[in-house]
Amino acid sequence: MDQEINELLQELGANKALVQQLEASNRRLERTIRELQEKTHRPFIFLDLPLELREMVYELCVAPGKVFLRPRPQNDVRLDEYKKYHQVEWQLLAVTRQVRKESAKVLFTKNQIVFNNRHDGQSDQKHTPILDWHISSPVSLAALCRKSLTSVSIALDLYNNQFKLEDTMALSAVVRMDAGCYTSSRWQGMDQATRVCRSHGYFHGAGLNWEEYLGCVFLNPDLVNASNTLRFLQVDLTNCYCVLGSCRVIEEAAQYLTVHGLSPPLEVIEILGTKTQAERDIVLKELVNPENYKEHKVTDRKPKVVFKSFRIPEQTHTNLMRFLHTTEVEADLEDCEIDLQELVRSDQVDTR
Repeated sequence: MDQEINELLQELGANKALVQQLEASNRRLERTIRELQEKTHRPFIFLDLPLELREMVYELCVAPGKVFLRPRPQNDVRLDEYKKYHQVEWQLLAVTRQVRKESAKVLFTKNQIVFNNRHDGQSDQKHTPILDWHISSPVSLAALCRKSLTSVSIALDLYNNQFKLEDTMALSAVVRMDAGCYTSSRWQGMDQATRVCRSHGYFHGAGLNWEEYLGCVFLNPDLVNASNTLRFLQVDLTNCYCVLGSCRVIEEAAQYLTVHGLSPPLEVIEILGTKTQAERDIVLKELVNPENYKEHKVTDRKPKVVFKSFRIPEQTHTNLMRFLHTTEVEADLEDCEIDLQELVRSDQVDTR
């Protein structure tokens, strides 16, 4: 009996020792788990900084001054300044929800966003926010853009859905040259009017997509007009030709712009790429057209129109492109600034 009791006591002691070992092991595991949890869930110290300091960091990362969205084609005069600005650190907008909100506000209030009309046609452009065409940022920016976007640059330029821009512009230059310059018998012996008429016939139905483009930039409920924040609008008309490129279509561009791109908060409309005073007059005529102001009070609109002198894009390397850009340009046409509201008022007075 005594021997059996001793054996049980020994077994009990061994079990107690094992329990002590397991408890010690559990304490070590619990301590390790707490340390790992503290490292994983430690507070984001950056958000403890004052907002003014956080905004300084945001400006260094996402506020170069201009943001050039992809793609970035040749023969775009606005891209002459591309190398002057550093790239946006898009990954910053994926850190936390608060950081995304704060940094996006800096992104859209401190930069001019440079759009272009060169999407690939694969997505449903009428419903896809235009930012998604051009950038691959880690988060959706549409709603944040709506609340803060203040400065935009767009291009109303030669585009069709069948040919690349540069190819079509090259053909445009050929159509505008003297008949004697043509190597193809198709064009030889034709005067310019005949060549233009014939070339338009070849490309009939290709169409301009400006209405769709401007609708996505300005009318999409996720973008500009829903927020009434846009203050500066730059419009590049350098490559403003018909689908083929043989004719300037400034009037059509100005009409599309006034229908889709104007809103009361605008303070400055900067126009690039007008070749003649007649083209500037066409733009101003559309901008002061009373039919375009039915939904806005004149007193709510105080934009100034700034025309910039015509410049050849630095990336224009071929003689064809230089011919296209230099033909019909009035060399003495300089920068000028016009008070649009005064023009609207004077036009109303003249019509009474």
